[in-house]
Amino acid sequence: MALRWKLVVLLILTIGAVLTSYQAIQHYIAEQALTQQQEQQRFMQDILVLSKDLDAGVRIEIDHLQQRKFPPKYVQDNWLQPQDAVSLIGLKTSRFLARGEPLTLDSFSHDYSRFFSQRLGPGEYAVTTSISVENLHHGMLAVGDKVAIVASHSGNFAEQLLSVSDVPVLALDNDQHSQPGQTALASTVTFGMTAEQAIRFASIRRGGFQIWLQHPQQSYSSLSMPVPARIHQMQVMRNQG
Repeated sequence: MALRWKLVVLLILTIGAVLTSYQAIQHYIAEQALTQQQEQQRFMQDILVLSKDLDAGVRIEIDHLQQRKFPPKYVQDNWLQPQDAVSLIGLKTSRFLARGEPLTLDSFSHDYSRFFSQRLGPGEYAVTTSISVENLHHGMLAVGDKVAIVASHSGNFAEQLLSVSDVPVLALDNDQHSQPGQTALASTVTFGMTAEQAIRFASIRRGGFQIWLQHPQQSYSSLSMPVPARIHQMQVMRNQG
């Protein structure tokens, strides 16, 4: 009888030890999983996603956006981040977008009418350069004017001035600080140029340039130097004859 009780007590102690060991192992595993999860959270990246499904053509509002964490190895270069949310407000979706889907730029149709580049004509470039008070015509140069840009030093161009004509003024930077009581003058000007004009202007600006104001409704031909009459050479030729 005593032996039976000893076996029962031994069995109970063994089961208790096994349960204690199992709980300790489970606790250790849970701690390790939590530690690993916290370590992963440190390196997780916030990505911009939708808070609900949206059909194509829906205008984005701030309530449509939220952020979600992704492991870095799954994040793609074109996925938008939370700091991009402000620039998306007001855009329309270009296709159906599912809730939680990482957002990319091609998820939206852009309204280019608000872009400065819309002021350019087909094939034109916006070229910005510093400008002096003289080239501003002392503040009279305005957006919409057309100008001719002429090289200050023509070099060997004795019969042809290096110039660009019929260049529209697209923008003037009026942020330059002025003295009290004086009007602020622009420090930079942005022109609209064709590729040929832009390449020619790149050569002109190295040696300085002057801006000649044109009539906005007239087209001007290329500037050329008048060819001087060679009277002395003609007289020499007559004497030889």
